[in-house]
Formats: sequence, C-alpha cells, structure tokens
Amino acid sequence: MGATMGSRVLVIMLGWLRAHEVTWHNFKTNVLDELEADLAVCVQDDKYFDFTNPFLVNAKFRWVAPAASDIGDIYDKIHRRMGSEEDWRILCEVKGTWLGGIVQSDQATYASLELALRWFIVDNVIASGLTTVYDRFVITRSDFYYLCPHPPLDCLYKNYIWIPDGEDYGGICPRHLVVSADDIINSINMLNDFLMHPRELFSAMSWKSDWNIEQVIALYYTRKQLMSKVKRFPYVMFLVRSHADPIPSHGGHGGNYDEQLFAFVKYKQERDEAERHKGLLRCKDDWRLMFAVQNYFPTLLPLRIYTMHGTVLYVDEETLELRHGHIDEVPRNIVFVIGNSGGRLIHVSHEESFDILYLQERSQSFAPLLDTVSQEPIVFDIVHIQPGFQLNQTLMTNNLVGLRNKGTYLCAEPDGRVVLNRPHCYKFEHFRVLPDLHDETGYRSRAGRKASLF
Repeated sequence: MGATMGSRVLVIMLGWLRAHEVTWHNFKTNVLDELEADLAVCVQDDKYFDFTNPFLVNAKFRWVAPAASDIGDIYDKIHRRMGSEEDWRILCEVKGTWLGGIVQSDQATYASLELALRWFIVDNVIASGLTTVYDRFVITRSDFYYLCPHPPLDCLYKNYIWIPDGEDYGGICPRHLVVSADDIINSINMLNDFLMHPRELFSAMSWKSDWNIEQVIALYYTRKQLMSKVKRFPYVMFLVRSHADPIPSHGGHGGNYDEQLFAFVKYKQERDEAERHKGLLRCKDDWRLMFAVQNYFPTLLPLRIYTMHGTVLYVDEETLELRHGHIDEVPRNIVFVIGNSGGRLIHVSHEESFDILYLQERSQSFAPLLDTVSQEPIVFDIVHIQPGFQLNQTLMTNNLVGLRNKGTYLCAEPDGRVVLNRPHCYKFEHFRVLPDLHDETGYRSRAGRKASLF
C-alpha cells in the first residue's frame, strides 16, 4: 500500500552539513517543499558544527552526537550501554574502509562515524516516539544537488525500503534512504547488530579484505532478511562540494569545478545519472506517470535508451549513423519498443516510422536497413544487470540493462559511436531504459497506441 496524501514525513540530514551555500535552497524546493516534510539533523559536535548553517537553523529536531578524535571511543560507550560482553574490537581486523575513523582499524575515510550517527538517529527516534508522529522517514545528505523534484511518496510504496538506483560499489547505496515508520529502526540500526554479535560478523566478513560501507550495509540487510524489501527509484541528484568544504584528507574526491553551480561535482558518473532524468521528471505528475508505466503498463509507451556517459541514443539524419549525445543537443528520433520476443530500436523520421533492421559492426550506416541474412528486424534480448552484493545474487533488478543480439552486446563508445560488437557486458554496454513520458516523436500516436494512459 502506498503513502496516502497528507502522510507525515520527516527528512533527516545525516553527518556534516556540508555545501549548504550551494544546496540549501535547492533542497528546500525539491525535497522539503515537495514532500511537505519536517527537517531533522544528526551531526557530530566537532569543528565543523555551525549554528548559522541553514539546515541546522531550519531543523525541527537537532540531534548532536559527542565529538571524538577516535570514533572507537563512541563505539565503546554505545557498547557499554548495550551491556554486551563480547569484544567488538575484533572487527577492527576486518580490513577495508568501513571502520575508518577508528584508530585501531588503521583504515581511511570516516565511515565508522556514519554507522554511529545512524545509531544516534534510532536512539532519538525511539526516545521521542517519532514512529507514532511520522509515517515516512527520508535519511539523506546535505551536499546533494537535485536536478528533479524528489519522487512523491505515494509512488514509493511504504512496505519497501527505497534507495537511489546507483552508486552501490558492490553493496547498497548509503547516501539516501526512504523508509516507513515500521522499518526505520531495523533498516538503519546496524551498529546494534555489530556490537552485540561481533564474532558472527567477523566470521561472515573475514573472507575478504576490502569491505566498504556499501557492502557492509548489504551484509546487514542480508542478515536481517531485508534485501527483498529494497526497491529503487531513479537517481536524480548528485554530490557537490562548496569552496568552504574541506578536501578529504584521506585521498577522497575533491571533485571537478562547475562554473554554473559555483561548486565542485564530486562524482561525474553520479551527475550523469541525474542528467538522464533532468528533462523527464519535472513534477509530481511526471513521476506518477513513470511509475504507472513501469509498474502497470510497461509496453504502453515507447522507451528511450540512455548510456552510461549520461547521453541518449539518436540517429544522425545526414549520415544515418546510430550515435549517442547530450539529450538537449541531439534529435529525439529513436525509441525502443518492447514486444513478446524482445526489444527493437525504431527510427522515427518525419511522418513515417522505420525499423532499424541492420547495424554494421562499426555503425557507419543503416542503409539498406536490412539484415542481409535473415531479412528480419534486429531484436535485442534485454539482459538485466543485477547490481550489488555477491552474497545475495537476488538483490534487486532495475532499469539498468544490456542489449544483446545473437550473443553480441550493443556498446556506446566514448567518442559518440554506437556499435554492436561486444562479447561482454561491462560499463559501456550498460544502458538505462526509461519510458518516453512526453513522446515528442509522436511514435505512440502514429503506431495506433492510446494518446494517454488515463
């Protein structure tokens, strides 16, 4: 059952309140106002604590964790409060970056602080009885910049745990979470499990030496049988760093400067994901239409194919080459239509629609638009990419796919070419398949489909 209109929502900012000079107004417009939500912050009382920060000033709840030069000291206090007799510090022998900030672990990053702050969120939510006040919780970061409004919560069914579709790094993206009051405690209280059962965790983790926070969250979800509840929504935001924010001292990402934002974009691939949806999801109605199409009418609308370069497929009308380019700079003349046997690329030109029937290896031309052997349209198998964690291959599926014909994958080369010559399905062979909600090609009506879903 989905969230109802008027559901009470609390957005919780986790960690340092960075990049507010760039993100506050963007966040207020695209998240707080869109969701009609209250705001909470959970931060550490350290040198970055700033009483004038707009996220802190506008927060209804302010949860401040004690500062510590060694996050292990905070874990010790929580451990004593739990009354556990097991030595949690055995976990410091499990290598990677997930316990960065704990001196004994000798790991980079400050990932251990995130686990501690998640515990503080749970502690305060329980102490204040907030699961009886709010129906939904959004746990996120202050340094996100949104290119689209946050999806309305009536699209995100409340019996699931919702995360953005990407940035998993072998596990589960920890940067944004939408969860119901019924699931918030269990979904983020992983530190409780780790401190109470460190030997079990050590046995489950000692087989590898490069654990990150994403993989640790996935392991916890597997232990708690939460993996089947994880669902995805499109990645419509990306992380930025302002001039005032410190550059990570542990070799992290300072980012590349963007003159239009007056900020540094931390991860190009994350921004590319958000750019795919910029012109597609402009309001609540767009979100609702997209979810309706994907959940109930998956073949009703033609689809567009987005590459891992943040670009979209199109046909060069002069050369008849299949290429990819920025969505605002290329013609909207390719759609992908799914049938019973697979998907076909359709070239929509002027007043007629043309099947793309033949792709040469280097995609130099579509002429004569025929498969010279079979004289039949090329039909692509849609191979779903299952991201994530090796311990559970049924993690989830999303709209990240490979497009395969007779054992060969379609590939978007960095120079703009699109070729059908790959025996493997790696990064350049991954595509996002998204409904063409606005269908400016007119293909839907020309093909005799309904002009509207409703």
